[in-house]
Amino acid sequence: FIDAMFRSWFVRRGQPLPLPDVLHSLIMAVIYLIVFFIIMRGIFGFNITPFLATSALLTMILGLAFQGILSNILSGMSLHLTKSFGMGDWIAVGEDEGIVINTNWRETRVFDRYSNIIVIPNNIVASEKITNFSYPNKKTALIIPVKVSYEAPPSEVFKALREAASDVPEVLSEPEPEPHLLGYEDFGIDYAIKFWITDFRRKYPIMAAVGRNIWYKFKRRNIEIPIPLSDKLSDMMKTVDKTERAVSDDKEKGRTTRDLIKSDF
Repeated sequence: FIDAMFRSWFVRRGQPLPLPDVLHSLIMAVIYLIVFFIIMRGIFGFNITPFLATSALLTMILGLAFQGILSNILSGMSLHLTKSFGMGDWIAVGEDEGIVINTNWRETRVFDRYSNIIVIPNNIVASEKITNFSYPNKKTALIIPVKVSYEAPPSEVFKALREAASDVPEVLSEPEPEPHLLGYEDFGIDYAIKFWITDFRRKYPIMAAVGRNIWYKFKRRNIEIPIPLSDKLSDMMKTVDKTERAVSDDKEKGRTTRDLIKSDF
């Protein structure tokens, strides 16, 4: 009866039983044992104290021995009940990221963008921050920042950024790409283009395509991406150093030639 109630609860929720058969049998055995003790004590007046002491000691020993396994099992049950993610979802767990290919009572397996399978114990999954890029829908926003010189009109920069994103087929037209002006810096203005995609697995190729388009759009509009002043000074100093070195080399060659002419040799 208890087993039927336990299973029917998951059936009503349209979920499979989140426990392996061995663990399910063990839990049911513990429940039946507790019911047996209650009946022996309440109906027959049997002294069950020695059995309880033995059972408590045995439970403590088993709990310590299977602490890691039980932690994974309970975490797996929690993840299953809360539906944090499902098969085929693209998720990030801590620093690991990929598509969920399998999840069970002990572990979660994800297939990352480098064609590796990452096996993550459920207790780690439950303790880490989980980002589900496939829920509540598959739309995900990406942002590419870019710095532009002060000479470029913001309206032209906005047009170039919007076109750069819109020209990539995998970028969604609805919602449309959003250019933003983020702030003013010493050597340029910070902009960003925000756009949406549905295939998060293609994140980096899509960002590369948009970034490539930005360069071409800026070039056609004569929009300059500024170089930090420190880099310019560094390049100037290198140029000056090379020039001085070339002049010094010429002087040394001339001095050597004059010395050879004056010598008796």
